[in-house]
Amino acid sequence: MSLVNAPPTTAISSIAGGQLTPPSEGWRAWFNAVYNVTNALTMSGTTAQRPVKMLWVGRTFFDQTLGIPIWLESVTPTVWIDATGTPV
Repeated sequence: MSLVNAPPTTAISSIAGGQLTPPSEGWRAWFNAVYNVTNALTMSGTTAQRPVKMLWVGRTFFDQTLGIPIWLESVTPTVWIDATGTPV
């Protein structure tokens, strides 16, 4: 399973009548998915603010309450671990 599907095979945009056309809906959706994944990689917050969406095994989160980075070990049930592998 991939976090982001392959991008569309069409051109991102084109020039029609001397005007640059905006990206297609497929490209906008793809850029949005890439943004969501890269944004998730840099998230931080309190223990109570741990993510509940866009979860995948290995996802990182800096827990400001604990003062350490943690990783998602399993999605169902949601188990976060520290660098030693201890659930937190």
